[in-house]
Amino acid sequence: MKKEINLHAEPLTEKALADLENRGLVARFQPPADIADRPEEDAAKIVYLAGEKSGPHQLLCVRKTVTEIKLTDHDENEEVIFVDPKADRFRSLYLIIGLDKTDKLKEKARQGKLSAADFKALRVRYNDPATCVFSILKDVPHCEITVPGKKEAPVFFVTEPHKVGFEYLDFEGAVFKMTDSAL
Repeated sequence: MKKEINLHAEPLTEKALADLENRGLVARFQPPADIADRPEEDAAKIVYLAGEKSGPHQLLCVRKTVTEIKLTDHDENEEVIFVDPKADRFRSLYLIIGLDKTDKLKEKARQGKLSAADFKALRVRYNDPATCVFSILKDVPHCEITVPGKKEAPVFFVTEPHKVGFEYLDFEGAVFKMTDSAL
């Protein structure tokens, strides 16, 4: 029998994003210390470089109609940009994200210890400067989903290397479900 993992959606807040960053899973768009600490100096710094095998970056516009949680990961970082001046026309968008790297979560699944405590289901808040743009780091399982409804399917942007690899992940047949009491 497949294990069902039930996630409860919560808002994507600055606190939730800081928690993910402290776990080494995302990187918020903030000036690095060596730039932030020199306010009178002209400076530039590369935040990260994708590996040569992944090729140059691309900007993607994504419309999400999927309601099923199917986690993936990538072999490089990617940025998500939840910005749209008319976002109120969209159905809710959720970021489902693992709270550890894929290999560790797969090991927990093999041991039968994987649970909802290993994931977050975060309801995206469009146009919020503190939470609408950040990097999801490589090897972190995640996906974006929406819910059925009469509003338009949500749209967002992703920047990632041109040749980034990904695969749908199997956690020993676990089936992920999500509820949101805000709906």
